[in-house]
Amino acid sequence: MGTSTRFEPPVISRSVLFRSRLVQALAARFEQRVVSLSAGAGFGKTVLLSKAVAENLLAPRGVDLWLSCAEGDRDWGPLATGVLHGLGVEDPDGFGSAEAAVRVIAAEVRRRSPTEIALVFDDVHLVGSATTGAELLRLLVSELPANGHLVLCGREAPPLPLARLQAQGLASNLGQVDLAFTAEETAAFAELRDVAPGLLQQTGGWPAVAELTASMGQAGAIRFLWEELLERLPVAQRQLLAGLVAVGGGDADVAGAVCGDPGALAVLGTLPLMSQTADGWWVPHALWVAALANELSVTAVGEARRRAAHVLAGRGDFPAAMRLLLLAEAWSDVRTLIRDSSVQLAPPGGEGAQRGWYAGLPDEVRRTPEGVLLRAMSVRVSDPASSARLYEEAAAGFRDGGAVEAEVTCLTGLVQLYFWRGEATAGAHAAERLAEPAVGGSVRAIAIMQALAGLLAADLTTGLAGLELISVTDLGVLAPALEWLKAIYLLALGRPEQAEPHARRAYSQWPREACAAVIEVLRCTGRVTEAYLEAEKLLAGRLGPPTTRQYAVPIALLAFTGRQDEARAHLPAARASVAGAGPMHWTEAALALAEAAVAVADGDESTAGHLLQSGLTAVSLPLATLRRMHEGFAPLCYVLLPQMRQGWDAERMEGTARRIRDMAVALVTLRESGSLQAHVHLPALDPAVVRGLLPRPWLVELAVGLHALGRADGARILEELGPQVRPTVRTLGMGKPAVLAEAARRLLPGIPLLPGRTLEIRVLGPLEILHDGVPVSADVLRRERVRQFVSFLVAEPVTTRDAVAAALWPDFDDATARNNLKVTLSYVQRLLEPDRDDNDPPYYLRATGPRLRLWVEGLRVDAWQFENLLDTAVVQERNGLPSSALDCYQQALALYRGDFLVESPAIEWLDVEQRRLRARFVAAGVRAGELLLAGGAHDQAHRLAVRAIHADPWSEAAHRLTIAAYLAAKDPGSARQALRRCYAMLRELGVRPQPETLMLARRLAQ
Repeated sequence: MGTSTRFEPPVISRSVLFRSRLVQALAARFEQRVVSLSAGAGFGKTVLLSKAVAENLLAPRGVDLWLSCAEGDRDWGPLATGVLHGLGVEDPDGFGSAEAAVRVIAAEVRRRSPTEIALVFDDVHLVGSATTGAELLRLLVSELPANGHLVLCGREAPPLPLARLQAQGLASNLGQVDLAFTAEETAAFAELRDVAPGLLQQTGGWPAVAELTASMGQAGAIRFLWEELLERLPVAQRQLLAGLVAVGGGDADVAGAVCGDPGALAVLGTLPLMSQTADGWWVPHALWVAALANELSVTAVGEARRRAAHVLAGRGDFPAAMRLLLLAEAWSDVRTLIRDSSVQLAPPGGEGAQRGWYAGLPDEVRRTPEGVLLRAMSVRVSDPASSARLYEEAAAGFRDGGAVEAEVTCLTGLVQLYFWRGEATAGAHAAERLAEPAVGGSVRAIAIMQALAGLLAADLTTGLAGLELISVTDLGVLAPALEWLKAIYLLALGRPEQAEPHARRAYSQWPREACAAVIEVLRCTGRVTEAYLEAEKLLAGRLGPPTTRQYAVPIALLAFTGRQDEARAHLPAARASVAGAGPMHWTEAALALAEAAVAVADGDESTAGHLLQSGLTAVSLPLATLRRMHEGFAPLCYVLLPQMRQGWDAERMEGTARRIRDMAVALVTLRESGSLQAHVHLPALDPAVVRGLLPRPWLVELAVGLHALGRADGARILEELGPQVRPTVRTLGMGKPAVLAEAARRLLPGIPLLPGRTLEIRVLGPLEILHDGVPVSADVLRRERVRQFVSFLVAEPVTTRDAVAAALWPDFDDATARNNLKVTLSYVQRLLEPDRDDNDPPYYLRATGPRLRLWVEGLRVDAWQFENLLDTAVVQERNGLPSSALDCYQQALALYRGDFLVESPAIEWLDVEQRRLRARFVAAGVRAGELLLAGGAHDQAHRLAVRAIHADPWSEAAHRLTIAAYLAAKDPGSARQALRRCYAMLRELGVRPQPETLMLARRLAQ
């Protein structure tokens, strides 16, 4: 960074990274009373503030008055004099007090109203907190008029009473977390400094450390840490930081436990290289490890880890707690933690973590019941037989020691293990052994017995009733599992709306397993797009490695909804997950569901049937269990496996589940008998809801059958599914039964083909139509009404035949206008899709009865792009990013080749659209010219002014831009001529010049 004066921002001597997110945040200084930047040395505060001031000069929202603070400003006198100097008061009279000085400052700011004035104080920490200079700042906060604002930049948060202003949204702060480089900014900075991005990965986003590392390496960065921060910290604070480094970070509770001071965390907010997560967890950067390696003794480190582990265990974060206790070798605490963590259905941290914990135990702990229990959990997937034996051994050990709740935990693990393996008899026997502790008063044993009774009930209704009897509070950490089970039962019963709150509650605490239930809720209620988002999380492993069933649910969703290529891509991972599924006996069925769904989507029902049959033969599951696993089993089994239909017919179903089965019954009835009888009894189907309930080819087949009955929901379902259904409908039209084939052949002409070439329409200026970027030169494009018709559709993509006829042939009678419309419509269709067969329906211009619709998907229109860019520019300006707005303006202006459909004769509707778009062009041209002028590009500004005046000779703003551009170019003669032309135009209109025009005239007069 280069030199600066007291009253000007510094001159930056090196290229710096433009950080638009922070410049945008600082733009709020003209709307808020106080904006502060507070962070340690080297966070680029002054550079950022200088950039924000420079950005404001491009498009002023107000006036920034800069003051670099110094040690002398601890006294209010020099500080007040500096502020008044910035306000243009060169020789202020002496003040008797800080209050009197503030009154003068406030009067000077108010005098400039309505101009917004931001008083920018850099290095404000030099003013101090208990000084008369700080008192002057406090008075300014309360006494400045509405157009006065403070920007306070320093190494510490300003000592000002800002809580009330913050609550009102009138004060904000950018701290070191905000000022640190993001990952993207770090990469951009590495490119700016021409170093490898990996070199800066360990700088913690600290700009100064990144700069030093780029030039001096990591050793120089660590020296900077000691010299600038650690040597200046009190010993207690340095030891707190060392303790948090030892435990891997923490929040207020962990910090308080580590040092015994609940308020200890407050100091961390002032330190760099301490990233904070959304839930308040502070993570020290790895650079602190090297810098603080010898600050604490081994005993102190162990005690810090033990205290932090107690806090983490109390929250249920057992993996983090166990890691710290093993490091501390606190074996008594380790045994307690094993008992507490084993209550969960899923081993905390997974089997790999459990095996790692066990490996870290000394032999004497391994021989305890807790050690045996940990070993049982660590092998229950890889070696279920050994796990069962170890659970029995641990249960006996706890029983001998009188640890009833620990024994309940072991018996619960046994029951779960046997249930996974499908060993009902052994599971029932283990469940019976819970009766003794239940009679002895174990609340958890009672709740688990009730849950098992519900899980093993013969039918879903009885099972759900049993689950409803259980108190969530009695289950403790098992409560999410109960919520998940309720969601699964309600889904199987066809009540997805009732299942959703249970699934959401389970998801918040047990995301990997419950995510599948949320996906099913969304699929069964028609919210397929939301379901895709959840499926992406599960398939990408962001919630943990998926099990086979957890793979099957999103794969089935993708396959059912026509995205079988994506579904197929995940099948190898689903197959690989089978090997790690261990005792889960339904794994083969889950994989069969996924593979069969993809095969059906591909049109290979024979393979799908074999896959499904093989998977269900491998594991004998009752239909109620299949329904709990996935609602897709019912339609797949019903259609593909005839031997199972009697069982499915006998199942008691309601709601969505019954609707799915009834649709499957209708498909089978039509295929086997050629009868639409089952279709007749189907209730009206909502296309948005049913689009994910059956595999897409079957849903198309069902919809064609409904259409054969003359039902409107059939056509609506096909329209909802889009042009992708055309191949399926074509295939149905060539097959049997006859009633279905006939209906398909009737429907086929109404289903459009996806065009083979891209279409672009240019209407800003002479009309142009381009296919794959090549302009069309067809004779039909020379027809005036064809050009008008296309332009009308661009202006009104959804319209009616009557509206177009009235606009294009206003003086004709209805019959003639309709006939002309018919002919012109055929010309336009040929123009838009020249490769389309006459027997195929159009894609871009859909005609349904009286309605006409220009299909926007895949279509580019310059007028639409023009308006989108201008809308974006407005948002960018609102966000305080005029340079980004200027780029959008220039892109939009480049699209404007002339008035909307400039070659057409005057028509009322066309004239309205021309004037609207022309006004937007002129306004954008003037605004872009103003931004260019502020940046010194007066030639470009002048060219835009000329274009704007050519489009609208009556635009005073465009004339004013011309005058300002000549002034910036030091050409007062041309500026005066432009001013005279402006005044002549205003006299012709009979209006007075605007104040901004008069300001320019005064400059010329001077």
